[in-house]
Amino acid sequence: MTEPGALPPVYGEEVIMVYFVGIDIGGTFTDAWAIRDDGSVRMAKTSSTPPDFERGFLQALTELASAFDVSVETFLKDTVYLGHGTTVATNIMVQRTGARVGLLVTRGHRDALRMMRATGRVAGLGPEQLADTKNTNKPAPIVDPQFIREINERVDVDGDIVVALAENDVRRAVETLKRNGIQAVGVSFLWSFVNPIHETFVKDYIRDLWPDVFTSVSHELSPQIGEYERAAAVAINCYVGPETQQYLQKLEAELRRLGYSRPLYITQCAGGVMSAEEAMTAPIKTFQSGPVSGINAASRLGGPGSYIITTDMGGTSFDVGLIVAGQPLSRKSTVVDQYEYLLPTIDIQSIGSGGGSIAWFDSRQGALRVGPRSAGAQPGPACYGRGGQAPTVTDADLYLGYLNADYFLGGTMTLNRQAAEEAIELLAHQAGLSTLETAAGIKEIVDKQMGDLIRRLTLGKGYDPRDFRLFAYGGAGPVHAASFAKDVGVQEVVVPGSSTSSVWSAFGAATSDLVHVVEMGCYFKSPFDPAAFTSLIQDLTDQLDGALGSGTYEVMWTGDMHYANQISELEIELPPTSLSSFSEEVVRRFQAAYERTYGQGSGFHGVEVEVVAVRGRARKSLGQPDVVWSHDHSPVEPIGSRSVYWPEYGMFRETPIYRRVSGRLSGPLIVELPVTSVVVHPRQTIECDDIGNLIIRL
Repeated sequence: MTEPGALPPVYGEEVIMVYFVGIDIGGTFTDAWAIRDDGSVRMAKTSSTPPDFERGFLQALTELASAFDVSVETFLKDTVYLGHGTTVATNIMVQRTGARVGLLVTRGHRDALRMMRATGRVAGLGPEQLADTKNTNKPAPIVDPQFIREINERVDVDGDIVVALAENDVRRAVETLKRNGIQAVGVSFLWSFVNPIHETFVKDYIRDLWPDVFTSVSHELSPQIGEYERAAAVAINCYVGPETQQYLQKLEAELRRLGYSRPLYITQCAGGVMSAEEAMTAPIKTFQSGPVSGINAASRLGGPGSYIITTDMGGTSFDVGLIVAGQPLSRKSTVVDQYEYLLPTIDIQSIGSGGGSIAWFDSRQGALRVGPRSAGAQPGPACYGRGGQAPTVTDADLYLGYLNADYFLGGTMTLNRQAAEEAIELLAHQAGLSTLETAAGIKEIVDKQMGDLIRRLTLGKGYDPRDFRLFAYGGAGPVHAASFAKDVGVQEVVVPGSSTSSVWSAFGAATSDLVHVVEMGCYFKSPFDPAAFTSLIQDLTDQLDGALGSGTYEVMWTGDMHYANQISELEIELPPTSLSSFSEEVVRRFQAAYERTYGQGSGFHGVEVEVVAVRGRARKSLGQPDVVWSHDHSPVEPIGSRSVYWPEYGMFRETPIYRRVSGRLSGPLIVELPVTSVVVHPRQTIECDDIGNLIIRL
């Protein structure tokens, strides 16, 4: 068996080619990308198949195999790495179809999950929802209160046992939950991350008595201070756990049946990939799985020192991330369905602005709206001809001439322009506008929504978007990127990998490193003692060695820091503890980040600085080869022209259509790639660099 990073096998004098594959399942399309060990690549794009997503997964694999002119069995037999981005856990939360969950907590704290924080009513809500304050409320419970059981036990802040664990309480609680058909049990005791002895006992007890129930304990999942946040993490993990576990087990079984015998890797929220076994234990880490893959790929292509705004516009959502000095920005907390929990996550902000986002008329405000509801894969936009009646962004793009009805997905799918126009006409009648005004309004609204999200993520964190390049990928991204990038002041848009851009997250899934994150809550106050940090880092290093193997990975250490008596932290990269000025350097880095985030002069120099958590992000290469990008530099001519609407002119105009780019071309023009279209507006130019990226200069 060839493991990732090993040389291909040799049978006689024949060298057997091996493949590295990524499959990313979105709400509308399933994207696939493969690189052979000679650097050649192939890609595929198929419709997603909810609720049986594995069907779309296997169909994408079949198309990839066909692109390499081999059977899917041969393809999988010679595949040495398979990475997968999944939305299964996300869909469970969105649709609220999760497991029946039981939760064991320290006696006297059964209401922590329901009480939440003061921000529980508004956590994760968008600007319009926040403005409608009278209709804000806490989310529906994911654990029925009657199944939150209290256990006599208590560990204090120093890890000392104050109240011994009442084993009879545990036995009665577990038996009650089992009788009531509970499918997953979580355990979240006070200060368990300081001393996990009670949680460990309960976990072992449950597995002995009830081995087939999904179990999650807080000290393993989120070992940080924050009673509510740890309970929320455990509850959500249990809620999405059984179904995600079943999906991955079913997928692995099907892959084994077809001949794949190596590990399956899953893209994760902290960046990189994790084993399928870890994903089954902690499926909460698969939230934002696909978008993180795209950032992984952008970081890989951008290289060290790069400053990139990543934008992924698919069929359902628009996702934005930042790469600063070559590193994706991350955050320590996440909000899902208004529940906030502590888990290291690449900082991605999302809104329901995708190609399938439905346009509608808000009669209360007398205004057009776009999203967040999506037509999804079924029935999809009206122009798909699958029964969809509501107008979507894709319908508007087709009506305005940005898409070629006969060349969608490289001609494998034909769009119905008349159906798109009829859907837009119905909305136009409601809004009292012409069909053209409505279609143009849909495009303008979605572009402004995306521009606003970029501003929130950049300016809101102290970064000027004009200092960044913008990567536009996803099936709909290059269609709109030149508009929303101009809106925020970005000067250069990159469509990475040309045609590869529409399956960019699949590329990221295929080329990601194995990432493992360890963390521990702590309390250090400046001036810092390097020995205390060294001891904690050594404990965490031992965990990394056990998971990845000593000496096989690179690691970056960070600390969550704030000024004394503050409650919000910034994550700061720690200098080597061997540095003679370690304490001074830690404080300097924190103060610089603080003033960049909150404004010059906002720091409190002279005030004590505290570190409340230390985190190690380890990265291990899985041996993927470098991509051999190719580009045809021969002269290029338009393949024809069609009538396209340009907001700059306020009218339709005959516009040249290209199938590739060579040299520098001036807009307005459209480049039709097999799985996306690149729209270049007036007074913009486009060119192709040496490795096949399309560069739009605004």
